[in-house]
Amino acid sequence: VYGFQQAIRGGYYADGERLPAIVEMAKCLGVSDKVVHNAIKRLTHEGLLRARRKTGICVCRAGMHAWRGHILLLYKDLMTSYYVAMRFESLQQRLHDENIRVTYCPLVAREVSLMYPTVKTHLASQAFTMAVLCGRAPALDQILAAHDLPFIQVGGQQSALARTVAQYDTSAARRDFVAHCRAANVSSVLMMPDRDIALEEALLAAGISVAYDDARCDKNRPNEIQRCGYDAVKALVTSGQPLPGVLFLTDDVFARGGLLALAEAGVQIPQSLRVVTHANRGNRPVFPMPLSLWENDPAAEGVQLAEHILQMIPAPQERTEPIHFLTRFIPGESMQSLARS
Repeated sequence: VYGFQQAIRGGYYADGERLPAIVEMAKCLGVSDKVVHNAIKRLTHEGLLRARRKTGICVCRAGMHAWRGHILLLYKDLMTSYYVAMRFESLQQRLHDENIRVTYCPLVAREVSLMYPTVKTHLASQAFTMAVLCGRAPALDQILAAHDLPFIQVGGQQSALARTVAQYDTSAARRDFVAHCRAANVSSVLMMPDRDIALEEALLAAGISVAYDDARCDKNRPNEIQRCGYDAVKALVTSGQPLPGVLFLTDDVFARGGLLALAEAGVQIPQSLRVVTHANRGNRPVFPMPLSLWENDPAAEGVQLAEHILQMIPAPQERTEPIHFLTRFIPGESMQSLARS
């Protein structure tokens, strides 16, 4: 995408010039058709390209000057994640509807270790209205501040330099989950693979014991998280040790492997084990019964973030109230009240 952007802005392609077919460009660049298709789609959203069935893909350099705002979106390179992809897709679409351009910049490991050379190139070569910084990125907040670029911090360690922050609010889900556990006479909860300290404190205050197992799961290697979930839950149910009152699978990808292990082991849910799993709306885990869910809505969060950006654009330097992404607890059959606890 960045190469195409620079070629168009630098005048390599003339306004109205027709680009080769996607198959030809993919072959020339040594990448898959899908990679080129996604790049064309993004640049079409940005107004730099115009795609039509009869005329093909044409350069639209005039689109560079048609935007009323420009957002630099900085994020960890996790676009294979359903959650991240859905949130950013809805964010971009909402901003595009309001004639606001979005430029993506993934913070891959090399980018971070070299102190953000691509980010610095963007800042030196383009004008931005504001930035959105997703997750933890050491010293990047200072770089943005040095360029006098206001930014929103989404998740990660909060920066005092941010104009506002987007926080995950699990208070309602936490309250409802604890109440459900008490009503079901649950005496213990095991969390895998992430520890939620606020939830842990709420459960302990309700007299429910809590254990945590990180399952030695490397969250920086998404392709192995499902396998890790399968192995960890299989080890739990075959250990011969008493099972917890509730097994809380705190990662949706990890949960896919864990639920498969439960099904293969023939564990009766909820008779032998109650289960709660994290889920993203639109991509819930597949299971024979309706699961109890700790659910986020990434598409709604993207729109919510976009609406806040739109409110900030007239005066981006002013500080605003935090943004709250709400998590819901949705009871299902996997948490039915039983005599056992």
